[in-house]
Amino acid sequence: MKRRTMLAALLMAGAVWAHGAGGVHLQGVIKEAGPKRVVVETTGGKLEAVDLTAATKLERDGKPIKVEDLKPGLRVVVHAKKVAAGLEAELVKLAPEEHGHGDHPPAPDGGAAK
Repeated sequence: MKRRTMLAALLMAGAVWAHGAGGVHLQGVIKEAGPKRVVVETTGGKLEAVDLTAATKLERDGKPIKVEDLKPGLRVVVHAKKVAAGLEAELVKLAPEEHGHGDHPPAPDGGAAK
């Protein structure tokens, strides 16, 4: 758990530095997702709608994903910019997939003792 907290802190620090002036960093849980917009409930409890464009990069574990992979309930970090219409996502990063056993995937045999 401590390792995840440290990783989240490092990601947030890097995101703040990367945004510069006018950049917006959101972290939270997806509440609504569609092909052109995602709504995030931030860690502060605020709902933020962010537009997705053809230029928006979507990724999980450093690999590209599709907009269909954005689903309510998933943890997310959004790097966005302010535009006249609100917020426009530049990068949407889903949290790494949980495997249920710490940071390791389950054993192929289900972990049964032999």
